[in-house]
Amino acid sequence: MHYVIGDVHGYYKTLLALVDKLPQDSKLIFVGDLIDRGSQSAEVVKYIRENRHLCVMGNHEELMFTYGFVFIGSYENNTPLALHNLWYSNGGIDTLHSYGVVKLEDGKPVKIENFEEPLQHFKDDLKWMEQLPLYIELNIKHPSGKPVVISHAPIDSVWGLLDTLPTAKAGGFWL
Repeated sequence: MHYVIGDVHGYYKTLLALVDKLPQDSKLIFVGDLIDRGSQSAEVVKYIRENRHLCVMGNHEELMFTYGFVFIGSYENNTPLALHNLWYSNGGIDTLHSYGVVKLEDGKPVKIENFEEPLQHFKDDLKWMEQLPLYIELNIKHPSGKPVVISHAPIDSVWGLLDTLPTAKAGGFWL
């Protein structure tokens, strides 16, 4: 049986409590927004990656992917952190804190001194997020005869890509 879980938003303990209530042989599919807002985003991503659960990209992963490389650049070039962007104002600071790449002082992110290992973990997760599909089509038919498709966003925005691009470019895959 498939269980679709959406918008965990860094609440790792809550996720584990939910998973504990599901049958042991459950197949979990996550519909993005794994990160931001909660204090344990890095743990949520680690859990999903280590257990090889299926996942599609949500808008928060897209934000992390977009602004995460800007953040990495500020570290690698030893420039000040830009404290105002769309990701930071939507929970990105909490995510960076969960990875251990910043500490919070008066609610503002401050670079930490020994950041190489946490920063590499952050980079690895960014690479993983880059390959997340926009949708997953299950090998199951709805009673209407239409396919069952899992997506974070309205499927019509990506469904048109189905016949025009290879699967990897379209952002979807089939099970």
